Amino acid sequence: EFLIPAMKDLGLDGEAVAACAADPATETVVQAQMEEIVRTNFYGTPTVFINGTDIVGPKPYRVYAILLKGLFYWLF
Repeated sequence: EFLIPAMKDLGLDGEAVAACAADPATETVVQAQMEEIVRTNFYGTPTVFINGTDIVGPKPYRVYAILLKGLFYWLF
């Protein structure tokens, strides 16, 4: 009851969003995406893989640099 008026305030078509959310096809797509998340262990964005290590979420430059350069990062 709150969401449709809030979406209208943002200039969105609240009824269309509600209809999409209620559509069984949407549930099928969401379920398939959840199964893929579980299978691949992707659980956040951005997810970056460096040398077999997964980094989830934004990180400072030094985190990426250490994974790319190893502890030599501290020498430069």
